[in-house]
Amino acid sequence: MTKRPVKLAKERGFCAGVRNAAGFFERTLDACGAPLYVLNELVHNNTVTDKMKADGAIFVSSLAEIPAGSTVLFGAHGVPPEVIDEAKGRGIHYVDATCPLVRKLQMAAAAIAPERDLILFGDAAHPEIQGVAAHAGTKKIHFLANSDDIAALPEVLCTPILLSQTTRNSTEIHTVAEKLKKKYPDLEDHAGVCNAVMARQNAVRELAKSSELILIVGSPHSSNARRLQEIAAACGVRSFLIDDASQLPVDALTAAASVGVSAGASTPEEAVKKVIEALVALGFSAPEENR
Repeated sequence: MTKRPVKLAKERGFCAGVRNAAGFFERTLDACGAPLYVLNELVHNNTVTDKMKADGAIFVSSLAEIPAGSTVLFGAHGVPPEVIDEAKGRGIHYVDATCPLVRKLQMAAAAIAPERDLILFGDAAHPEIQGVAAHAGTKKIHFLANSDDIAALPEVLCTPILLSQTTRNSTEIHTVAEKLKKKYPDLEDHAGVCNAVMARQNAVRELAKSSELILIVGSPHSSNARRLQEIAAACGVRSFLIDDASQLPVDALTAAASVGVSAGASTPEEAVKKVIEALVALGFSAPEENR
């Protein structure tokens, strides 16, 4: 019996920013020892978080939970300036693992003149967007979750500038920018996703051309992983977002003639390997990289 093919997305898994943050965790843990406090999450991935807990990390939702003199790690998505000020004021040592690209976005927001309007496209509750908004040089900030929200924006804005969450769908960002330019001809557009996110999104679009079903390995609260699943679905391919191999959609896989596999930018390669092992156990072939 011919085994059904599995194709791996050429670009998948950890991006440079996540590797950077993971390196900060390892070096800080080696230098300071456990426990090492982490504010919220280092990255949005349950596998990574569980491993960090096993290694001695304690995750907290506020600095009030951390004793003075302790060390806290700020995650890849960045934090508002007041969080850093609070850490200094409470005698908490901090290590900032903000992704360099997110930091550039924060700096771009900080450079905006107070009289100008800032349009932030993304999830207003996401820590990256919250951090960028807190760094902004203007208080005139308008949050945009999708293109439908454009109609609710004021008819007149002062030389508006558009920035976006780095993990949104690149196609969606282009659509939003074009619609905003029609409403605000003087819009300054600096929206976009990071190159790593763009590469992973494009890889899923390629994977969709030769896959009957696509698995995205990543946590449901990961914005970039959710975008990959949405892109696969938009390409007309049945798709699933799974945290790990235990969540494989066995019934759907039984009926699939071919499977594509990718992973969010905060998903470790080990999680992908375990999914592949489970697929092989179900009768699929050893994977080949999609080109």
